[in-house]
Amino acid sequence: MFSLFSVVSFRLPPRAFPLTWCALLLTFFFFVPSLLAQWEPDVRLTYNDLPSFTSLSSCVAAGPGAMVHVVWANFTRPALDEDIYYKRSTNNGVTWEAETRLTWDQQLHDWLPSVTISDSVVHVVWMYSTRDIVYRRSTDGGGTWEAALRISVTPNGVKCPSVAVSDSVVHVVWMHWAESAWPEIFYTRSTNSGASWSGETRLTTVPWDSLSYAYLAPSISVSGSVVHVVWGEDNREGSHEIYYKRSTNNGVTWQTDTRLTNDPAWSRKPSVSASGPVVHVAWSDERNGYEELYYKRSTDSGVTWGADTRLTTIPIADFPFVSASGTFVHMVWHDVRNSSDDLYYKRSTDSGVTWGADTFLSRPLVLYLDEGYPSVSAKGPFVHVVWTSQGPGGGEIYYKRNPTGNSSVEEETAEIRGHRLEVELKARPNPFLSFAAVPGHELEHFELYDIAGREVGIYKGDRIGDGLSPGVYFLKPEEQNTKSVRIVKVR
Repeated sequence: MFSLFSVVSFRLPPRAFPLTWCALLLTFFFFVPSLLAQWEPDVRLTYNDLPSFTSLSSCVAAGPGAMVHVVWANFTRPALDEDIYYKRSTNNGVTWEAETRLTWDQQLHDWLPSVTISDSVVHVVWMYSTRDIVYRRSTDGGGTWEAALRISVTPNGVKCPSVAVSDSVVHVVWMHWAESAWPEIFYTRSTNSGASWSGETRLTTVPWDSLSYAYLAPSISVSGSVVHVVWGEDNREGSHEIYYKRSTNNGVTWQTDTRLTNDPAWSRKPSVSASGPVVHVAWSDERNGYEELYYKRSTDSGVTWGADTRLTTIPIADFPFVSASGTFVHMVWHDVRNSSDDLYYKRSTDSGVTWGADTFLSRPLVLYLDEGYPSVSAKGPFVHVVWTSQGPGGGEIYYKRNPTGNSSVEEETAEIRGHRLEVELKARPNPFLSFAAVPGHELEHFELYDIAGREVGIYKGDRIGDGLSPGVYFLKPEEQNTKSVRIVKVR
């Protein structure tokens, strides 16, 4: 597997001239950072006679290992029937398997899908003809699929589902407006990896603008037991604002709504992503006369929030999608600065404190009211982006990746060991009492060996050594050939 570790790990001749070491260091500090911005060519994932579309929610999910999962909706008959499709890669997007059709409904629409992954369980939700929110899962990483389940209780008027997962607890939010002329946010969860579902919970009970209901699509993210939900265009106080709500006990109870924006312009199309206690929210805002992207964050799991950060200064930049991985925050959006519907990207490497330059990725996007927009997911050193672009039959699904965009030479320790340059991971705390974590790699998997060299288990990066007896162990990334890290568990 290609990774940053393979880029910077190589051997020198035993009697290399000292200038060779200078060349080595120059290569490390100048060549490797340039790779971090290296986006590979677009990959077309669908070849259909009728249009295919992504949605406002997450349509790509990376993990575990080298797996990448993509979902979309595809017309199977002109203007009559849409069905949900799935495709996966088992080698970090290098090649892709044949697509799998997840629905077979006649004359009814299955659309607006959302996907997430926990270990080997793939979770997909979608909207069934505005009647129901439907769920389907695969417990073998997308190889086979169980029967679909209806998980919404109140019929009709549902739209725009979004799914997130933490271990075995799966969370779904959506918009529903059947009970009144005003759409509201609803929620449901599963505590057994999608095998069964609880009844739905209504999260909002206030009137708001229903004219632009597609832009009100809620976004959800979860970190541990803290669940974060955002939505836009809430005009309960006379202006269209972004609101936030959280649960600190895996969705059992919910705290009061928090207003995140305070300006007379329309604030809409929000996206949320959490990594540990840092919560990132991006949205589109018209406060300067045209749509621009804004961002704000919380560093205490949503208790308090920082100031708004303006990320773009162009005529129209909207439909942002944000995804956090450790201290890295990735964002993709729709952009018209070049008088066409383009795909742009930017990232932060310090949990949203500062942001890099805008990066053009592709054109043209295919834009509909609530379909066709991009999403991004990152795991290990890889960044994966999926969107809808123009093809011969209309909308087609495209994919692009950056193999080093979720890594940075600044965050790792580069050392010369003998004749070998290696990148060393760090575990915190070390020594530890209960378990340790690898900052920035909490969702990755690591092999753990005892002092005799025997493998004692594979652990996620946020709970290394949980349940083990005290002793000395050695930690190694599951899929990367790099130096082991010595960790100590004490009583």
